[in-house]
Amino acid sequence: TEDQIIEGNVDLSSGNIEANGNVIIKKNITPGFSVNAKGHITVEGNIEEGSVRCGKDLTVKGGVLGNPDSLIEVGGNFKASFLSNATVRVQGDVDINLYAMNTHITSNGSIRAVSEKKGKVVGGTLSALMGIEVYEAGSPSGLKTIFIAGIDLDKEKELQDQVEAEEHAEEK
Repeated sequence: TEDQIIEGNVDLSSGNIEANGNVIIKKNITPGFSVNAKGHITVEGNIEEGSVRCGKDLTVKGGVLGNPDSLIEVGGNFKASFLSNATVRVQGDVDINLYAMNTHITSNGSIRAVSEKKGKVVGGTLSALMGIEVYEAGSPSGLKTIFIAGIDLDKEKELQDQVEAEEHAEEK
């Protein structure tokens, strides 16, 4: 199959993207839009409050700016410069160049945020079956940052529900 190339943004002009092969997006995925591809997806810019479902690897040259309605699901490996307020589910490995802030990442591979003595994780939950390696974790402000290693992605949802129930109980 031939690569589908989106020369600009995924927005009103392109609509949501559905592809059986690979997709290359030259700019951004804008808020509210989605890309669903059975192959690899490369985003030259950012994913801005959009959703992505990728059968193979997802590479984001910029970063992911999420919201409660956006979800990133990757069948292979995932690479991005940064993640903020994102929810990411990855079957393979996760590689973060700069930071993950208030982000929930689950991976059946490993999560790494250690490139060039960068890689900060502040807030959120990182869960990886094969381990987690970061350069810096947490913050002086005490923003809750949770790491869970050795748990299968499919079982992670059960654990997350339990953690949320405990947090809800503590609030009462």
